[in-house]
Amino acid sequence: MDAAGASGAQFAAIQPAIDAAQDGDTVLVRTGQYAGFALIGKGVAIVARDPVRIDGAIQLGSIPAQSTALLAGFDVHGPDASTAPLPAALRIDESAGSIWLQDLVVTGGAGAATTLAGGDALAVLLCDDVHAVRCEFSGGKGSSLGGGASLLGGGDGVRVSDAHVELAECVMTGGAGGDQADVDKDSALGGFGLLLSIGSVDAVASVFAGGAGGTTAVPPVFGGPGGTGCAVLGDGALARLSGCTLQGGAPGAEGAPQGEPFATGIGASIALLTPGFQPSETELANFAAVGEAANAATTTSAELTPVLVFALFSPSEHASFEPSLNALLLDPSAALLFPLGSGGGKPAASFAWTVPELPAGFGAATVWVQLGALWLQAPGQADLGSARAFVITQGS
Repeated sequence: MDAAGASGAQFAAIQPAIDAAQDGDTVLVRTGQYAGFALIGKGVAIVARDPVRIDGAIQLGSIPAQSTALLAGFDVHGPDASTAPLPAALRIDESAGSIWLQDLVVTGGAGAATTLAGGDALAVLLCDDVHAVRCEFSGGKGSSLGGGASLLGGGDGVRVSDAHVELAECVMTGGAGGDQADVDKDSALGGFGLLLSIGSVDAVASVFAGGAGGTTAVPPVFGGPGGTGCAVLGDGALARLSGCTLQGGAPGAEGAPQGEPFATGIGASIALLTPGFQPSETELANFAAVGEAANAATTTSAELTPVLVFALFSPSEHASFEPSLNALLLDPSAALLFPLGSGGGKPAASFAWTVPELPAGFGAATVWVQLGALWLQAPGQADLGSARAFVITQGS
């Protein structure tokens, strides 16, 4: 298809081509500028052969199980509407099938006088299998009219609710908050890079950045706060991030709050994982004596990050347990748990710790090292997870 109606093209707009396509078909789009469109109820690949700009919202919905939909190569600009709420530039909803997004640049619409908040770039709701590869999602800027900070916020880069989404080499940035000219009003906060309310997100080598706070005519008191890079808020919601960068948005004026890199609600978790490392790839040095140093190193080029090192004292050298914090505390052999402190916290090819002395009546100390996984519950708080761990049992 071709927007200019060039020879050989069957359609001059995308929607009629989609309507004519059958499940499993491919729609090739030549360079040009097109209106938004909807793909509902069938798996179709919609691919831009050349630079293609979409002005308006795109919806993918009700993709059936066993079908696959693909959207690739588009520069999408969500609508700048004058009525609230502003729709997401790309919305994917109620789909059991597999949906792939590839090489997209998606920008949410800017808030106008009555829409107030900026539009989200990508919204995913009630979907089982959504993948994004090498995509950029940027929330729209909040309206610069009005006075309520919560109504002027920037849109979110990605918003996920009751869905599973996988991201690889993507950049998600919240939209900037609306600016404020009134001397007695607050500027708006920046949008979330990712807002996960229910469900799960797995991301590799991606960036989550909060949007900048809105500016003000009266700095520094009324500058808008920066947005949160990655927010996981729903009970049971989980984001697993491997090799990712999280950063809060810049404040709108000096003295305004900097955005947080992450935030979690009650029952929600973020797991930061070290990519490429598995316990089987770990090489342990000879067991050290009590009071001497022991060390571990990877056998591959992967680096490891020791989050916390602690010892489990037990009467027997043959005590066994599952290497996770909950299992340790529940195991009858966990007679005494003794934190040894942080292992350094910086990625490295190897690290060392000191084997602790055994208390009277104990025959072995098992040193348990948590590598490269940190479960973040709230800024300044962290719980250990069970991923990527190994143990050394040191007898007396």
